[in-house]
Amino acid sequence: MPEEARRPPEAFEGLTALRDGAAPAVLVLALPPKAIERTVVSLRALDPRGAAALLVDMRRVEHLGGAQLEALTELLTLSERRGLPIALFGLSRALRQLLRILELEPHVPPVLAAEDPLAAAEALRAKA
Repeated sequence: MPEEARRPPEAFEGLTALRDGAAPAVLVLALPPKAIERTVVSLRALDPRGAAALLVDMRRVEHLGGAQLEALTELLTLSERRGLPIALFGLSRALRQLLRILELEPHVPPVLAAEDPLAAAEALRAKA
């Protein structure tokens, strides 16, 4: 399990690990609605070795401002550099619509039709 998932919550707020027996952990990152800049800095240092995937919980994100877009960009960079599959879940209908209007869908991680981390992990496994 990555060291970040073993640290106290304040070291990387919102990061948890889902385990399914001996299989590699699926990391779940709950993006905060505010003060996302700290999350972006933490993502740059995240070492996901030992993780099967990273699921990003968007349920608390109400809009896509500059900081949120920077966080999504950092997630894509993490995925490309570390070979870690990443997917989003819990996007509101308004956010999905905004992604379509801004033509950003091809540029963000895949969006899963799931409302909680366990359902998102299942949906990700089904896609693989």
